[in-house]
Amino acid sequence: MIKLPEIKVSGLDEVDYEKYFKIVLEHIKWAGDFFDWVPPEIIFEFHKTRESIDKHWGNKSYNWVVGFHKENTTEIHLIHPHNYEELSVHKFSAEGFANLLKHEITHLFIGLKYQKYPYLFNEGLALYVSNFYLKDKVLQKVKERNILPEFESLFFFENDYLAASFFSMFLVYLDGKYRAEKVNIFVNQLDHSDYKQVFKDNYECNFDEEYEFNFLKWLLQQ
Repeated sequence: MIKLPEIKVSGLDEVDYEKYFKIVLEHIKWAGDFFDWVPPEIIFEFHKTRESIDKHWGNKSYNWVVGFHKENTTEIHLIHPHNYEELSVHKFSAEGFANLLKHEITHLFIGLKYQKYPYLFNEGLALYVSNFYLKDKVLQKVKERNILPEFESLFFFENDYLAASFFSMFLVYLDGKYRAEKVNIFVNQLDHSDYKQVFKDNYECNFDEEYEFNFLKWLLQQ
């Protein structure tokens, strides 16, 4: 079993601390198992005002932002659950909050464990584990043309959730066709430049064929 990091949580009263610390701990354990690694510490700070979270965002944040990993740090900043609906466009739900934690913890682990991990893989993996990927938009794009975008082209769309969602849904497809453990092994090796060889070594099949034909066929059936 991987040793847990030091966990620091601020911005919660005593009752909320006990409730949300358990949820935070559960998801850190999940990430430790998934990445087979943990950082020495993780800091969670809950905010009750948009101005407070903006100080760490570095600018005025969008009203859909309810949490983020502060790049190159061990910090995750979150809107306090009691203030979700007041400070954002989102309705609060326990499931949505859990998925948000999974999403941001994934970014933190990737950012600290790997030196080279392209945006496409980083955001795509975080969307995949949190179920935040844009399924309807991906399916709409594919069914309009009956063709997938070239995978290499997706790397050029920085900060594009739709591009990352194509990779997320590819992982969903792989998860269903093969064992989930294989997805785990695959994504933990994506800091290497030759992702197609990593894929072939892990799945024993050709990446282009799997993406361009089998994945496309699966999407068109959704």
